Amino acid sequence: MTISNVTFTGRSLGAKGIDSGIALYNFDSHIPLSIHFANGARAFGADFSSQYNAVPSFTATLSLDNGETFQFTAPTDPNSTFFGFVSPTPIMDITFSDGGLFPSPGIGHQELIGNLYMVMQVPEPAAIAWAGLGAALLLGWRLHKKRKRETQNPIPGWRRPRRTQVLKTRADQTLRDYRAFANNTERLECGVFTAAFCSR
Repeated sequence: MTISNVTFTGRSLGAKGIDSGIALYNFDSHIPLSIHFANGARAFGADFSSQYNAVPSFTATLSLDNGETFQFTAPTDPNSTFFGFVSPTPIMDITFSDGGLFPSPGIGHQELIGNLYMVMQVPEPAAIAWAGLGAALLLGWRLHKKRKRETQNPIPGWRRPRRTQVLKTRADQTLRDYRAFANNTERLECGVFTAAFCSR
């Protein structure tokens, strides 16, 4: 299952309620729950638990693709505990294991993970600069075409606005459009994981 460039892998993934909200459930799996970041992550945190509640707690293990391993005690369903880390280098893959608590061959893993927080790798500054240059060139081209069209077809009584006024109006509108897009994107990123879990 892939959501916003983050891929979750298990045997049969579903949604289950825990004390902190909706969690992704790795149901009756022979492998632990794995998470892959398409662009890398510099920080990650979540609420961790296991559906196998015949015991009150277990040792949760997070294994990173750089060889690091974190272990901590977490409660079982319906309770959970938060754990997170920050990495100086981008992490591409994480594996979360409850140790295969369920005492049955082939279906021992019952990991639960919810309320994920992550800092994703962003494009290099050079790529951002090129994108900004392209947007500026496109805006200039559109303004040039508009001024040329207005010069060829003048309207009686119309007075050409000053160049600085036209540029300021366009720039203000572009800035408003960008802010609206950024706000909408932020809201989508915050809600997309919970919405996807609930639909499973």
